[in-house]
This record gives sequence, structure tokens and C-alpha cells, in this order.
Amino acid sequence: MTDTIERLVNTMPGTRGLLFGIMEFCREAQEPAEIDSYVTEQLQYYPSVHSPVEFRSFLEKAGALDFLPTETKDSDAEASENAEAPETDEGDDAVNADDVSDTTDASDTADAVEEKKYATDFPVDEEGFLIPAPERLGLWQTSEQGKAYLASVDYQKRFEELLQVDQSLSGIYYEILELCSDEPQSIDDLNSKLKTSLETLNSKKYAGFFVERLENYDALKWEKKWKTTEVGKELLVIRKKNEQL
Repeated sequence: MTDTIERLVNTMPGTRGLLFGIMEFCREAQEPAEIDSYVTEQLQYYPSVHSPVEFRSFLEKAGALDFLPTETKDSDAEASENAEAPETDEGDDAVNADDVSDTTDASDTADAVEEKKYATDFPVDEEGFLIPAPERLGLWQTSEQGKAYLASVDYQKRFEELLQVDQSLSGIYYEILELCSDEPQSIDDLNSKLKTSLETLNSKKYAGFFVERLENYDALKWEKKWKTTEVGKELLVIRKKNEQL
């Protein structure tokens, strides 16, 4: 099942950090409104056309989130009342055989009943647009598969694989992590501060090249400026420990 979660994450690389964030946020069972509030806040930093509800759906289908249904006393009472209530006249809006004139045939009556059923099953707003189905009653929690997936990600190994692509530029990645750890940086800030290092390495790459990869490897995140993540900070700690050996 963790393979399914991995495919979802790889399919949506631009929101990888958000998907991980939702799974971390839901380690403890959360109300839908709490999750949607968290996702809405995070969406200002992630380019996506998907809504908070859709992100929950994606993660549920991938097996990363479990839906825990709950029942309320009100809903139980309503269900019981509906089950025991005798059939009664519903008023002017009811479709009743007695209300149909002698000139109305059976098909007209059936059409009226079907139209009323359709309107009941698929409510629309004043402009004629369908109103979404009500939220399911329950909580959302990261599944055991989701927790296993989070635990299986070896951030250090992934980062080392990135550095192996071009070892001569490995220092630039660490320099960016250091800069964004001390204080959030804009791309212009980074281009300016990395200029000397890149010229020394005779590299024609710009800061954006490195930033994109660091984000994809969970070491940087965008919050109006670029910030080093907890993963990135841990990578810096590991590097310093290795240098002292």
C-alpha cells in the first residue's frame, strides 16, 4: 500500500510537501474543518488547483488517510423518526394521485414524482448549480500505511543521491541551506549571495536550479520566501558531524 502513496506523491511533485504535511497533521484524528483550515493556509505556498477536500480524497484513495465515521444522537433520532413515521399528506408540494386531474394520464404523474425525486436527491442553489453533498460525519487520521510510508523515507539517502549527480556543486546546496536556515531568502537574495561561489566554480546555473531540487528533496520550503525545512536543518547537522570525524 505504501507503493500507492509513493505513486501519488510522485504524481504531484509540486505539492509533495503539502501531502507530507497533511499526513503529519493527521497523526492524531482531526475534524474535517481542522484539516481544511490547515490545507487552505498551506495552499498559499503551493501552486495547485485542488481544494482541501480533494487532497483528503487523494490521500484516502492512496491509503494514506483513514476516514473514521461517527454517529450523533441527532442523526440516530432522525433516522429512527423517519423509519417509524407514518405516511402523511406533505401539503401543497406533495405529488398525490388525488391532486391529478382526470385528464392527466399515469405517465404525467410519474414524471412529476420523478422530477420531485430528482430535486430532492440533487439540490441546486438559486442559480441552478448543484449544491455539494454534505460532509461525512467523522474524523480523518493517518493510516498505518501512511505512518509506515512517512517512516520509510530516508531523507539523507535521497539527498546524497542528489549530490552524486554533480559532486562539484554539492557545496552550493549546503550554502543555500545555511543561508535559508539563518533567514528566509528570496531568489534575488540567493542569486546575489551565490554569485561569487558560482563564478568560482565556473557554473552558469542560477539559484533557482538548486532551489527547485532542494524543494523536491524536502530540504527547502516556500513561505513567501525560501526557508530551510527541519529535514534540511538535520542534513546540515549531519554534514557538520561528518566534517568533525
